[in-house]
Amino acid sequence: MATTVQTWLNSLFGLRREDWRKLWLMGPIFLLAGISEMLNYTSFMAMFNSRAGTQYLPVMYLVEAFVLPLEGWFLSYLSQRLPKPRFMLTMYLLFVGVILLNGVWLVAFEGAVGSGPAYYFQLYLLSNFVVRQQTLLMWSTAFDLCPTQQAKRIMPAFVVCAIVGGIAAGLISNTLAPYLGPELLHLLAAFILLSGFPNFIKAIKQYLVPLTFMKGPEEEDEEPTEEAAGASWTYYFKETLRSPFLIAVIGIMTLMPAAYFLMEYQYFTSAQAAFPTEAEVTAFYGMMVIVLFCLALVLQLFSARLMDRIGASNTILAISFVFLGSFLVVGAFVDSGLALAAVSMGYCFTYLLLYYFAEPSYQFFFKMLPLKHRDGFRFTAQGIAASAGILLGSLLSMLHSELDVSLSTQALVG
Repeated sequence: MATTVQTWLNSLFGLRREDWRKLWLMGPIFLLAGISEMLNYTSFMAMFNSRAGTQYLPVMYLVEAFVLPLEGWFLSYLSQRLPKPRFMLTMYLLFVGVILLNGVWLVAFEGAVGSGPAYYFQLYLLSNFVVRQQTLLMWSTAFDLCPTQQAKRIMPAFVVCAIVGGIAAGLISNTLAPYLGPELLHLLAAFILLSGFPNFIKAIKQYLVPLTFMKGPEEEDEEPTEEAAGASWTYYFKETLRSPFLIAVIGIMTLMPAAYFLMEYQYFTSAQAAFPTEAEVTAFYGMMVIVLFCLALVLQLFSARLMDRIGASNTILAISFVFLGSFLVVGAFVDSGLALAAVSMGYCFTYLLLYYFAEPSYQFFFKMLPLKHRDGFRFTAQGIAASAGILLGSLLSMLHSELDVSLSTQALVG
């Protein structure tokens, strides 16, 4: 049976015998990270939307737009001050710590002392930081640990592992939310992510550490400049703005998150109106996660060969057309009785395509950069793009929350 499944996967993804060692080691990391990410996301969004209110979402988007450049600068700075393996391990443990501390507070003290809106603002910001950077860490680690040609074969398999993790998280949320509540689900996310840490250490030691002692032909002949040797954030910022290639990448990475955050606002606003209690909305989020990732699994069965055939750039272009179609459908139905169904469908497509297809495609662009400076440029570019994207998404969301523009008009603007 196992041999039959392995043969089928080899045929489906074009896997080779040498790929399976990495798949067995890193696949569970993506599976557990997928479960943790979606448990974290559904639980903190349910608590924020129910206890603080969806009317604060555009404000939180705006705050994040100013926080993200600082986040990008800090991570770029940290990535150059620590050896790459230690940096990745530090980031992983930081994510676990953030979720764990908030989970412990929510379970141990929330019922006794309660929390004002300010607590949920920080819960939103810190939990979103983990969701955002955890996704980037997983994809960048996989790409750094795999040669380019192997990455094209094995990345779709990692995506499937993350998708299965998302389906499992949806089942857990939908089934257990009425009994455990979002607080315990949030705490559970920390322990699930921590359980993947041993495999993460092994992967770093076996595949990344040897790469840090190797130099490519270009790097051996290249004399580093004084700026490059210092590897300060100003160096990466200036070099990014001087590179037409990186500017083009940033442009692509800006518009898609802006469209996604607008769709997210419409989705959460519609869901909160339809489900008045916290348990109901958490269970609904869990059900939507199941639908979203089942759809992702179906798409992944044929998307791998399609992406390999059309390339990363054309994949991004195709995703843009799907985004356009999603907004047209939402604009047509958001003010009708089919509003929740239309917005949920649009949200599923934009979330799925952004985080599970566009994000991995972005990493191919950074593979062209030297390993020793790759993280510096990656975090700088992603910080600029994420900040600009969420700022634009916030302004578009405020068309409804502040200016009372209808949701259908807002969708057409998107």
